[in-house]
Amino acid sequence: MANTIKGLMKYLHGGHDATIGYKPELKKKPDISAYSRVVLGTPVWAGKMSAPLASFIDAADFSGKEVFSIISSAGGPTKKCAGQIAAEVQKKGGAVKAVESFVNPLRRGEVALEKIKAFAKNL
Repeated sequence: MANTIKGLMKYLHGGHDATIGYKPELKKKPDISAYSRVVLGTPVWAGKMSAPLASFIDAADFSGKEVFSIISSAGGPTKKCAGQIAAEVQKKGGAVKAVESFVNPLRRGEVALEKIKAFAKNL
């Protein structure tokens, strides 16, 4: 029972952080200057990107970068999250070139694996 409560609290905490726009402090500022293409991945928390990814995007310089997003949801839509990532990356000088979304990827593991392989070929 304790693990269930801990898991539920983490779920509620993550959704709350995403909803209020909380950006946790990163231990180290990301340096992506050596890359022309960047892959960002996030779960959907309350319809938005995770708070740690929001912090990463806020701290990084995406000037001239091509960005590819991978979004995973336990059941809800991913379109709002994809739009949020694209808008934030654009503010930082980059452009999202492709998005791959997964809804309940663990329930359809083989389908998710094939989708991610196809997505990776286009990077």
